[in-house]
Amino acid sequence: MHPLERPIDEKGALEMLAIQQCLGRAVLGNDLLDAAMWKSAYWPDATEDHGWYVGNAHRFIDETMGMLERDMDTTWHALGVPVIAVDGDEARSIACFTAYVRMKGAQGAVPDDLISGGRYIDRLNRFVAMKVLSTANAGDVERRRRFVQEAQAASAPMPPPFPSES
Repeated sequence: MHPLERPIDEKGALEMLAIQQCLGRAVLGNDLLDAAMWKSAYWPDATEDHGWYVGNAHRFIDETMGMLERDMDTTWHALGVPVIAVDGDEARSIACFTAYVRMKGAQGAVPDDLISGGRYIDRLNRFVAMKVLSTANAGDVERRRRFVQEAQAASAPMPPPFPSES
């Protein structure tokens, strides 16, 4: 059975919602010029393929931020409802988008407005890490404290996708 044809249970619905949030962080991070939010949608070793750029996603964001800040006054993305297929620890999604950009013009010149659209086609992976405290170290109070601290940090929820107001 094709993954899109499988019935969706509660766990599957939550996984799909998490993927939608991930896609949303990517486009909102771009629009808000928030590199940390944008990067939170990618694993550090993820690949970004924009056609004109194929390489590390975090490097793409670092290189793109300067151009966005320098050349664009406004950018926003409207992300369509993604079609998501979850299959074990891997998922694929396709979402249509429309992007609007107002380019900075020379002083006194009318700025250019650009509108584009396309599809984001993504492959997402879930990596699971397991940390084990050996019985030999279980009695060491400091090691146990660090073990709990690291586990809590690794399982902490992502920050909300909206910037805090200052």
